[in-house]
This record gives sequence, structure tokens and C-alpha cells, in this order.
Amino acid sequence: NIVLARARSFIGMDITYNLLSFNCEHFVRLVHGLPVKSKQVRRALYGAMFGTASCIFLPKLTLARFAILISVGAVTSLKSSLHRI
Repeated sequence: NIVLARARSFIGMDITYNLLSFNCEHFVRLVHGLPVKSKQVRRALYGAMFGTASCIFLPKLTLARFAILISVGAVTSLKSSLHRI
């Protein structure tokens, strides 16, 4: 299997995990021959920007609601990523 061979080729290499630039989703996409990017990271960043803007422009939006928005976005992103693998 080509994917397993690619994954095994990284054993012993000095690869540093980085949540934003090289996480598990990046690695999975790399060994599958897809562009190395992460929908989870992108959605989390968009969620953080949206939440921050909402807190600034809508002061009644509490920090708890902001956290819930980000959590829902991250879970949705994770579910869609797992369905594609």
C-alpha cells in the first residue's frame, strides 16, 4: 500500500509536531499525496476571528458563548475530516 509506505518512510525522521503548521491532519494529507493543509486549523482560526469580532461589536456575547462557538466549529471540522479518511 502506497500510503503505508509513505507513512513508514517518516519513521526515524526528526519531524516536529506543530498544532498550526504540521499536525496529524497535515501528516495524513501528506502521506495520501494531498496538499498539506488543515481544515481544522483554518476553521478554528476563522472561528477565533469571528468570536473576537463578535465580542468587540456585540458586547453581550459572553466569553462562554464564544468558547461554545469555537468548540462546535472544531467538533464539526473533526467529524468532516474523519469521514473523508
